[in-house]
Amino acid sequence: MRFPYMILLFMIFFLMVMAGNSFAFDCNNQIVSIGDTKVEVRAKCGEPASKEVFNEEIITKIEPNTRHRVLATVEEWTYHLGPHQFIRILTFRSGRLVKIETGGYGFIPDNNQDFGCERSIASTGDTKMEVRMKCGEPTSIDIVGEELLDERTTDDRRLVSVTIEEWTYNLGPNRFIRIFRFRNGRLAEIGTGGYGY
Repeated sequence: MRFPYMILLFMIFFLMVMAGNSFAFDCNNQIVSIGDTKVEVRAKCGEPASKEVFNEEIITKIEPNTRHRVLATVEEWTYHLGPHQFIRILTFRSGRLVKIETGGYGFIPDNNQDFGCERSIASTGDTKMEVRMKCGEPTSIDIVGEELLDERTTDDRRLVSVTIEEWTYNLGPNRFIRIFRFRNGRLAEIGTGGYGY
């Protein structure tokens, strides 16, 4: 009876690792894990390479006519650990680490390659730091709006403040302009404009 249970636990752990999420990682020979505070993570890893901050409101149904409302600040810290290690993306909710994600390999600073920022190079879900690493500095950056994302389940409602930012890459007169749209620091859409100038 115990053997199938162990197989099930192993499968769940394997799927979580494959999804790019983990419970802990080694940072400067110290373990960073879910539940750590921002102060603890900063003491172990130093300042992140980039930060994104947004707000969310969670409304939970307690009884048929009673709701519980929680306002939380969400911060996403990205750590670049060098060209031979994976980028780590840490999500904090109300000052506590709630999620650890693994990005692609790091990069050598100031060694941006001109791939033209094609769809096969930058992918939806990439952080702004990963896009900068792959494409270099954009020609222009514009905040194009904010919206309130309303996620509902049977008993809960989650309202997330979303900042929409657009990065434009003018790659010259023989190539199409690339337009990247970010939602709270994550690449959401990749568009193509006319020829550059």
